[in-house]
Amino acid sequence: MAWAKLDDGMPTHPKMMAAGVKAFALDVAGICYSNKHSTDGFIANCTLTAVLPGLNCPKKIAEKLVEVGRWTECAGGWMIHDIHDYQPTAGYQKEISKKRAEAGRKGGSAPTQANGKQLASHLLNPVPSRPVLKDLKDTVGDFGEIYPRKDGMKWGGASRGVVDRSWLKLSDEERSAAMKGAESYAGYVSQPGAPIVAMATTWLNQRRWEQFQEPRNVELQSRPVSADAPRVGGRALEFGSAEWEARLQERSERAASLTGLVS
Repeated sequence: MAWAKLDDGMPTHPKMMAAGVKAFALDVAGICYSNKHSTDGFIANCTLTAVLPGLNCPKKIAEKLVEVGRWTECAGGWMIHDIHDYQPTAGYQKEISKKRAEAGRKGGSAPTQANGKQLASHLLNPVPSRPVLKDLKDTVGDFGEIYPRKDGMKWGGASRGVVDRSWLKLSDEERSAAMKGAESYAGYVSQPGAPIVAMATTWLNQRRWEQFQEPRNVELQSRPVSADAPRVGGRALEFGSAEWEARLQERSERAASLTGLVS
């Protein structure tokens, strides 16, 4: 096969940017290698150095691709994730090669050969239904809409990049759980007495969504009572209440009258 298809947004996709330039180069080279050798996305351990000749420490770079979810470790090597979103399977390539050969054997007229090539080209170049990479930009944006604290949730800021990296580390299942947890957490922190809302990166990295898979209510804790709090019949009055204010005023007036007697 003489070519490979790439999404034009692939170089700036958050997943690839998190992996780094060398990982991007190895990923593209891996797609080309797979198409050329009809491996259906499999990169063997023994052939990794031949995928991108001259690349130092290719196994460490492959680990970066595994980390961001572009490659998956398997027996004997790696598999390129979603390779067939754009690239045809090895079996499909053989089928098209066979059709081209049959069209050539029919020979005779040039139009017959041309039509055979056009048919094969059309089958090998289908209009893609979705990009090679899942667009996590949209999913982290959806998370930002739900999460109750918006610091760093705008595109372009350094803090947003940190949120992206935290989001990219999660699996699809974990992202779904985080979205559900964010909705529950937003309701939790809107209640009276709720703690301060955590930064999104902290909330994700500490996997706090696991605590909010179901709605939760804030457990209000009673204020500690000061030893010198105003009391009625041994009962401490609630801080700030009208009764508390009245008793405090009474204390002040009594203290002032005693001061006058002493002087």
